[in-house]
Parts: sequence; C-alpha cells; structure tokens
Amino acid sequence: MDNINVYEAYRKLKGSVYYDNSLAFVRTKIAEYEGKNLEKKLEDIAEVIQDGQEFDELNKRILDSIEVLTFPKQVKYKDSENDEGFPCVFSNIHSSSCTIDSYNTFINMSIEGYLIGVLWCMYIGTNLDKNLGKSIYGNRIEDGTNSDINVFKFYKNQYNAWSDDAIRKANEIINKGNDVIITKLDLKRFYYNIELDINKYLMLTHNEGLSMSAKRINRIVYNIIDMYSSKCKYGRLILPLGFYPSEVLANVYLMDLDNRICNISGTEYYGRYVDDIFWVKKVDNDSIKDAIKNKGTDIISKFVLKELNDNNVIELDDKDIYIYGEKHLQFQRDKFLVYYFDHNRGEEYLEKFKRDMIFISGDYIQNDYNDELEAYITKDSLGEYHKCNNNPIFGKSKIDYKIINKQINEQIEMSPFYDETEVGNFVEELEKIFDSKVLIENYKLWERVLDYYIINEQFEDVVTFTNNINDTLNQMDEFSNKVKVYEYLNGDSIFDVDHTLRYYYISCVIRSFSLVWGQEIKIILKRIIDIIRGDSTLPFSSDYAIELRYKYIQSKMNDKDLLPINMRLITRIVNFEDSPQTINITDLDMLKSEKIKKQPYTYNYWPYHFSAFEIGFSILIEQLYFANMFWDSLIDTPQYLERLIDEYRLNSSNIYGDELSEYIKREDDSIIFNSLNTFDDYNPNDIGGFEEHNNRNHVRIAVANVRMNENDINSIIDGKSGAGNDRVEEIKYLTESAVKNKADVLVLPEAYVPLRGLFKLYKYSNSNNMMIICGVEHIKQAKNIWNLTCALVPIRIGGATQVIPLFRQKKYYSPDEEKTINKHHLNIPPANKNYMYNWKNFNFAIYCCYELTNINYRSEFIKNLEVLFGIEWNKDITYFSNIMESLSRDMYCYCVQANMSKYGDSRIVVPAHKYNRDIIRVKGGENATILVGEIDIDLLREAKKNPKIRKDNSWAELPAGY
Repeated sequence: MDNINVYEAYRKLKGSVYYDNSLAFVRTKIAEYEGKNLEKKLEDIAEVIQDGQEFDELNKRILDSIEVLTFPKQVKYKDSENDEGFPCVFSNIHSSSCTIDSYNTFINMSIEGYLIGVLWCMYIGTNLDKNLGKSIYGNRIEDGTNSDINVFKFYKNQYNAWSDDAIRKANEIINKGNDVIITKLDLKRFYYNIELDINKYLMLTHNEGLSMSAKRINRIVYNIIDMYSSKCKYGRLILPLGFYPSEVLANVYLMDLDNRICNISGTEYYGRYVDDIFWVKKVDNDSIKDAIKNKGTDIISKFVLKELNDNNVIELDDKDIYIYGEKHLQFQRDKFLVYYFDHNRGEEYLEKFKRDMIFISGDYIQNDYNDELEAYITKDSLGEYHKCNNNPIFGKSKIDYKIINKQINEQIEMSPFYDETEVGNFVEELEKIFDSKVLIENYKLWERVLDYYIINEQFEDVVTFTNNINDTLNQMDEFSNKVKVYEYLNGDSIFDVDHTLRYYYISCVIRSFSLVWGQEIKIILKRIIDIIRGDSTLPFSSDYAIELRYKYIQSKMNDKDLLPINMRLITRIVNFEDSPQTINITDLDMLKSEKIKKQPYTYNYWPYHFSAFEIGFSILIEQLYFANMFWDSLIDTPQYLERLIDEYRLNSSNIYGDELSEYIKREDDSIIFNSLNTFDDYNPNDIGGFEEHNNRNHVRIAVANVRMNENDINSIIDGKSGAGNDRVEEIKYLTESAVKNKADVLVLPEAYVPLRGLFKLYKYSNSNNMMIICGVEHIKQAKNIWNLTCALVPIRIGGATQVIPLFRQKKYYSPDEEKTINKHHLNIPPANKNYMYNWKNFNFAIYCCYELTNINYRSEFIKNLEVLFGIEWNKDITYFSNIMESLSRDMYCYCVQANMSKYGDSRIVVPAHKYNRDIIRVKGGENATILVGEIDIDLLREAKKNPKIRKDNSWAELPAGY
C-alpha cells in the first residue's frame, strides 16, 4: 500500500458522505479535519499502516474517539393513542409535543476511523463484493464512472434497478402465458440482530492473499465494531450504522440466504437490496389458481410460506418468521407481502405495482407517471399533506418525507425566478407543515429547509425555525419507549436524541450558512447557534461555528447543486472575509466582480465530479462576466471545448477525460467528427463533431410555439429579467411534452430561456438523451448586451450521459435590436465563429433570426448540412418564410424554424414542392405548445444521389451545380 491509496480513500470518503443526509455530522468533521497539513496527516496514516510502527497508538486514538448517537426512527404525537373504553377521536390539530417510538443508533468517531473504513472497503470489501451475485443490489462497491469519489454505487440507481428487474421478469413470465407470484420480504432490525464474534468476523473476511497492511486495517475495523458494540452494551457484536464496512459485511452475512432462495424450483428472479427482498416465481400450472377459487387468496400465502420453509429458507413459530437456523433474524410480518398476478390481466396490475414502486423510491421527476403522481404531489401546497390519522376525512396519517423533499427542491430550483410574494407564500406553507412530529420525524430535511430560507435571504425565518426545533426538543418525550429492545439506549455511553439532533442541526446550519457571507450573517449565525446549544454540552461554540463555515468552503463540502457556477470560479471572485454587505454565492448577479484571482486548475480531494455542462457553463460565465478584463468575445468553439475537456479530465482523475476527447474530435483549431469522412466534399475547418454510436436515421423534432413580451429586452437593459417563474414553468411543460412525445430534439425560439433556466433544460437533456436548441434571454453585463444561442448536446461517456453545452454569440442583430441597444449607449459584442456539428449521425448548424438574411452566412455549409435550425423572434414572417423555403432547396436539407406564436410560422421544411414541403407548420396560438415532426436522414441522403427517390417522394430537383 502506498500513499496514493490513502489519498484515494480520502476522496472516496468525502464523496460518499457528501450527498448522505444521514451523515451531516461527518461532513462537518471532514471540514474540520481538512484545515491544515492534510497531506501530512494522510501520509502519516499511510506510514503507520504500512510499517506497523505506532499502529497501537492509531488504533487507540480511533477507539477512544467512538461515540454512539441516537436518532429518531418513528415518531408519534403524544395524543395519538386513545384510552381504552373512550371514543376514537380524529382531529387536524395535535399536541404540541411528540414521543419517540423507535430509534436508530449511528457511530460517530474521528475521521481517521472513517478513513480506515474506506480503506477496508477498497482492500478487503472489494474482494468480498466480487463474491456476491448480481442479485444483490444494495451497497455494491463502485467500480464505474464514480469509483474515485464513491465507495458504493449510487443507491437510487441500484434501488430502481432492484424493483425494475423484478417487474421486468414478471412481465416476461406473463407474456409467455404463465401466472407469476412476487414475494416481498423485509428483515427486522437487521444490523442490530446480526450475530457476530471474532471467529465469524474472521471467517467472513478471510483472504489468504491479504497483505500485512490489509490485515492491520482488518484488525482496526473489527476493533471499531467491537468498541461500538460494547458502548451499546448489546452483549454481542452489532454492525454500526454510518460505517461503510458494515454495509459489505451485511451483504456477505446473507449469502447463504441468497443462495437458498435462488435454488428454489421455479425461481425466475431473486433480488436483495440490503435487507429488502424480491422473489419472483413462475406458476407452472393452474392448481394454485383453482385452489384460490375454492378456498380464497389465503392459499397463496400458505403456498409461499411452505415453499420457503421446505427449502430451508425460513422457520416458523406461532408468532414469528425468521431465517432458517438464525432465530435472531426475523422477517417483519407486516412487510411480508405476496402478490399473485394472473397472466390474463397481469400486465395491467404490474403497471400499478410499478407505480407504487416509483412512489416508494421517490423517483417522481422523470418517469411515465408524472400526471398520475401529481394527484399525490400537489404543485403549490404542502399543507395538503398536513393531515392527521388514517381517516377519510383527514387523509394520510404520515407526512411523506419524499413528497416534502421534492417540493422543497422544486422551490429551491425556482427561487431565482420567484418574487418576494411567492417566496413568502412557501415560507407560510413550511411553517404549517413542520409541527413537532413532522420536525423530528423529518430531521433529514432540516438542511434543505435552511437552504431554502438562506438562498432567499429569509434569515429571520431561520431564527424562527431554530426556535421551533429547540422548543420541540425541549418538550419531546424520548425516554418512555426506551424499553425492551431499546433498553440499551439508557446507557451512559450513548448520546440521547436531544443531544444528537442538536449536534446534527448545528452541522446543517454551518453548511447552509457557508452560502452567505457578511457582518449581518455572522450576527444571525451567532443567535442561531446560541439558541440551539442552550445548556447542552455540544462541542460547538458560536465563534467556532463561524470559523467552521469557511472550512466548508476550503474543503468544498458545501452544496454545489445550489451554486450557479463551480466553486473553483467562486473562490477566485469572492472575498470571504468580513464584508459590510451580504454576499449570497447562490445569486449569479452577486458574483459579478471587477477583480478575479488567477488560480491553477487543481481538483485534489473534490468530493464530486463536475458535469461537462457545469464546466461549460462556468467557462461561459467567466467570459460574460469578466469580458472587460479578459475577453473581447466568446472564445472560439474548438478552444472552448479543449478547455472543457481539460477541466473535465482533471476533475474526473483522468478516468474519462481521454474518452471525452475521443468523442469530440479535434484537429488544430477545428473539431472534426470522423464519420463525416463518408462525404466527398467537406471543409474540416468548419465541422464540429459529437460521436454517438447510434444507427437511428429518423429524428423526431419538437418545435415550440410560445408567446413572449416585446418589452423583454428593455427589462434586461433596466437590470431586470424579462422571464419570471411563469416562463420557467412553461419551459418545464414544453420539455416534459417533448419527452412524452419521444422527441430527439427540442427547439425553442430566440432569447427565450433565462440564463439560469439552462440548468433545468440540462437536467431534461441529460435524463432523456434529448438535444435542446434554444435562444438565451438577452444578458446585460457592464456595457455589453449578449444574445446567445445554446445547444445542449447529450453524449454517453463511461456508461453515463454528459451534456455538452455549445454557446455562440449572435453575429447579426436586427435593426430594431441594434436601435434599442444603441439608444442606451450599450455595446454589441462580436460574434464567435459558427460551426456545423454532427450528432446521432446527422449534420446540423444553428442560426439565430436575422443571421439568416445574410446569403453567404447561411450558405456556408452547403452540400454537407442536413438539418438547419433557425431560432427566431421575428415578425416579418413572409420574408423569413421565403428564406426557409429557399434554403431547404438551395442547401438541400431540412430546415427547422422556431418563432414566437404571436407571429407564427414555426415549421419543419423539406426540400420539396409547395404542396409537400411542410412536415409541420403552425400559424400562431395563445397557449405554449410543441409540434413534433419526424425527419428521415437516410431519405435525404438517398434523394441527393438518386433522381428516382426525389421523384417518388415529390421532392424538388437538386439546385444547379450541387
């Protein structure tokens, strides 16, 4: 083992903790740890593990740091139980206090201990993981795109694959004419009920090839588990939550169970996600169905239990169902679910089952059921979910964490476009929803609520929120239920829920407040810390919390998804010292600066990867916002892409940077796509390429038809955005419509999308492999008025999608545009060169409105262009209609035009005669909508070569000299 291994492990630790809301307190520990001499600390750990000297000291230091934190798992209102003999009461108001009904304990220790855990996963856990079958989905060691920043594969992808694969297999069985049974099982308090001792541990982790360094790591990990268990006074070893080796050991522990179920006759699918199990079994004959008709559906559960019992998977007694030979590992009876699907109507019911799985997983954002899920997830009002008791009058008894989280995330995303009234309305909704029970039960949402308040600068609401948490903790009953299985929580060595949640909340506060800076912020932060600390023995003073805030910036552990540009650029702009003014680094306009520091491009220990889009967007902002200092215009596209690739390579530890450069071909100052070599005549200096291994030759294009305000450009000049939340909601509607219609390309008009709105489009492009072409709302910076076109081009890199943003400054402004800009003594920046690109095996170029009136400019890619996209804000539709019709025949290509609905003429034009030239065409309309047309690239290519093809399809003849 060398030093590099420890450095890699440290980045994996940061990346794994970064998005884990359960471990907010570990994020703060990382920020503390990373202060001074980080390299020396890591080097020292490597030396101790390698040579064994001072090993006992390291071991002792880690073990002495171990604490046990107690978090609430289930919470109830104090008045939720009815006394026997009294009427049952339903009400939409409750007691102001709550009782903790069940608990989870997490390990808390030094960063060295967590780092040892990651090293264990790398050198011992990886080999154990290889022995697990493909049927195990949860907590699998990451070996793909994110292997440098994550210990495990992304939980949401794995969870969705676990349920999707079960449903897919069930569908296959039904389509072959067989009935199918899906059984879902869940183990009870799995991590707490595993029976480990030193011999069992050594058996599970045995590997004759382990080096001495790996053996030392293995020993410390065992000692950590042992010390944690002794502090819990459980009487045996248990697996600590929050410790990554626990996840691997849990998977290995259940391998015998996995094999037994897989070997049951008729098993078509078995999948386990941690302690949740799906078992899909084909029904080979009608005997069960006949029994159901005669004896009822109870026969199904008896059949399943008998199958599992006969194959030594489970044992049964009067009360419990448990794993064969391990009575300490019980299955939860209320979560032991059996679904029988008759093949005649099975597909219909499997679809409903799939919807349930989507809702459970929280994967609402991009799926086929958005409309139906909206019945559950109201767009505007969280208060709809704030009902009590399982009663038809009052609705759900439990506020769904996923629903609240989704709503807050959507509001955060929309915050740049909302005014004070809309922000105030949502603040009121949050106050209604977070009563005592909801506050405690959904403590993992605290940071998200803080983020919403802070990015909208609602600082007094943060104080109110903190007071509410403090009051709730003071009134909370956490001791009444610390009996029986929870009796161990009364031990002196275990921190109670009150202490744990205060500690957790301060970690959330420090991270969220790293988004805002200034003297006023320090005062507010001190008030908040003083409120939540109260009389507790928490390690954070208000002064130390303020100091830690900057360490979040240094360690890059603040939330990048809330920032408009990457932290590397922000740290070059913002002075984080005391400022008389409040600086909000989530506000793009606040990041404009006269000064920018030069820094090398270093990405050591960043806990995340920047996407290609994020890198490209930050390069754009650097050019726009600092144009007076460094740039006269946007850099040429090949140079821009070269820089994007270089930064992507650095950030991804060179894993996929080289692959990205293979997808985007470059030669000298050009970008060349090698598939264009099939053409007889093309100019390599004018070609940009995005290689996508896809044989599709039909392209579905969605053209937007929308309205805009003529005064938008004047609003921009006056320092306001012309686009509010209505525009962004409209963009969301258009993109979702394009997705539902399976469009490959969505085209939006000129100056339509606000700059921050590109982030929303990026997510749709990335999730759906859909290219989006649009005009960006005019941007005023210093004396410049920019009018940009943007293409978001999705490509696959390392099994994941990356979206490459292409930006170009408009070359020819319209006379009215120029007149408005000149009247205010503003400048039009010079344009960067236009390029032709190839994506999904077709060539395209983009023109912005008045550019199309220049005959030479619009014809520069003649003979090679296959699709010309024109994005417009144009009222002279007769002239531009003639241009597009002429262009389609002169260039012999498809022409796609997106204009404002007020003027109309959005269309897709074919190089054909008048009666056959429009695939789609719209004259106008009040409502925002899309029209979808399909173009045939193969047909175009054949028509260029074969007169018979042109004649058979009523296409025009080639122009003279073509």
